Amino acid sequence: MKRELPLAITAAIGVFMILSFFVPHQAVSVPADFLQASAIIVVAFGYVLGGANVLRVNFDGIYKRQPDWPYKILLLVGLIVTFAIGAIDGVEQHGGFLNEGTRYVWAPASSFLVGEMAPPMPGEKRLGAVVYDIHGGTVSRDRGGSGPCTVLDR
Repeated sequence: MKRELPLAITAAIGVFMILSFFVPHQAVSVPADFLQASAIIVVAFGYVLGGANVLRVNFDGIYKRQPDWPYKILLLVGLIVTFAIGAIDGVEQHGGFLNEGTRYVWAPASSFLVGEMAPPMPGEKRLGAVVYDIHGGTVSRDRGGSGPCTVLDR
């Protein structure tokens, strides 16, 4: 019973979330939005608790000189370096990175869905392209021939 009840709850919520994708009714979409927002909070706490557990278990293994303790040091160094790069570069670049003068920006996978597969989203639905023109410290954006819509100075 300790395993079956959590699995049943997880399966029921999973089926409900799949159903919410195919049934565009408020009785399904409102609870689904709440569950998605709640999941983000749970995942955030999971990252913090998981990271704390990795640190605790591996520091303890290094202190007691358990077998493979040098690998535990390597794991912790990798964890700390990865966290530092993500914290510094993620905040500085707003989720993207700069490589040989080209700025790459991460976009959610749903931003590439078009047609019938696109999830319902608020606002006007248009398919188009945006062209960025970079000159020195100025970035201008052109929406497919309609003229520049924004100029950003960096």
